[in-house]
Amino acid sequence: MFWRFSAPAGTTITHVDIDRFLGKEGQQEWRPYGRADDAIFDTCDIPSGQNDCQNSGIAHVAINNASTIDYGVRCDGPIDCGVVGTRRRSALVARGGELLGG
Repeated sequence: MFWRFSAPAGTTITHVDIDRFLGKEGQQEWRPYGRADDAIFDTCDIPSGQNDCQNSGIAHVAINNASTIDYGVRCDGPIDCGVVGTRRRSALVARGGELLGG
């Protein structure tokens, strides 16, 4: 699942100002992300010994002439990211902001 922002024809995205929350709990394989074309520029990883991670607030990111910006969640597991047993696992992306292009 992801939100996609596309540059209008004849333009590219060169900068992103975004107020977002990326987080996950319980399983490293889930990947909340922000990406420009296919390059991830915003994510979070669960630190060793912890059960969750968060990356939130306003971000100002220079982008190298992208045609699309996506924010979403994907599974990076070797097989799948299904729920096993009763352990809680979740990932979340919330966004709001402005895309600037040239």
